[in-house]
Amino acid sequence: MLCDDDTLECAVSELTKRFKGVIKVQYGSEVWEAPEPPIQNPESPPPEQIDP
Repeated sequence: MLCDDDTLECAVSELTKRFKGVIKVQYGSEVWEAPEPPIQNPESPPPEQIDP
């Protein structure tokens, strides 16, 4: 157990602040999963490197 919160929402909030890259939290039978990031073509540059 990584936290002592009373609800899934509180556990997600605490764990995402404490740990970088949290993708899944299970609280009893409830499960929260981070939204999937968009899949990027490995051949294309990251969005911040593209000039408008």
